[in-house]
Amino acid sequence: GRTRAWELRLSFTPRKVSSALTPTVPPVLPPLHRRQPWQSWWPGLLAAVAATLALKLATLALAWLDCWVLLPLVAALAWPLWACHREQALFVRRLLLAGATVDTGRVRRWFWRGTVSQTLGVVPAFFWAGALLLTATQLTRVQWVILAVDGAVLALALPWLKHGLRRQITPPFLGAAARRWPLLLGNVALLLAAFVAHDHWLGFADTRALSWGALVAQTLQAAQQGVACPTAATLVGVAALADRLPRHAALLFVSGVADASIRLLAWLVFLAFTAFGAYLFTRFVLGVQALLDA
Repeated sequence: GRTRAWELRLSFTPRKVSSALTPTVPPVLPPLHRRQPWQSWWPGLLAAVAATLALKLATLALAWLDCWVLLPLVAALAWPLWACHREQALFVRRLLLAGATVDTGRVRRWFWRGTVSQTLGVVPAFFWAGALLLTATQLTRVQWVILAVDGAVLALALPWLKHGLRRQITPPFLGAAARRWPLLLGNVALLLAAFVAHDHWLGFADTRALSWGALVAQTLQAAQQGVACPTAATLVGVAALADRLPRHAALLFVSGVADASIRLLAWLVFLAFTAFGAYLFTRFVLGVQALLDA
């Protein structure tokens, strides 16, 4: 009896009492997220440069491609835009389902994959890809250099941002959270500032001597003459007008406005086309990064 009691007393292990003085051990991260940012930057950098080069080649291909070939070309550009939209839509959906539904419930099981929303996202992806291609046809050589540098900066910033957020966000949501608002809004602002600096230092054509009709005719002729498909030529001409007419209006009216608030509002309208292009390109590169992480 005494021996048995002594053995029981030796085998008893007191329960640890946690206190504020007890150091907390950080959670062990998966091997993928323990890597340093500089160890995983080069695939994203190559993908961003390749995406920018593919967009440039797509604009050059408009000079000799027939109309029926443009559909697969736009589809190729739509794939990253669809991937960006899919990732963000699933990010919001799964956050809602994870917080509002039970693990074994039918609601989570039915809506977790988001098959219907992914399928419906194909149509707007085609539309935005066409808008991206049309916007890219209006870029100058210096602006293409700006796009290439911006895509590289975006690709290099993503691993560092994911590294900084790795202890705040769970691994399944880490990439989508990093690409959702820090990189999206930050890169749009950065690219817009670079394009504004481009227009400030290099300027653009002074069209104040032209009438509105002469400017429209000259712009359409210059934009459409290098496009093989008639439908694409018309759309490229519309994109050229959307880029040129606000600049012409700014040259005629903005400089003579005395009210600073009205002048600021006019310049914001003038920058709308540039901001739209910066937004589309950012989503395009982020979609490429999402496909790379998939």
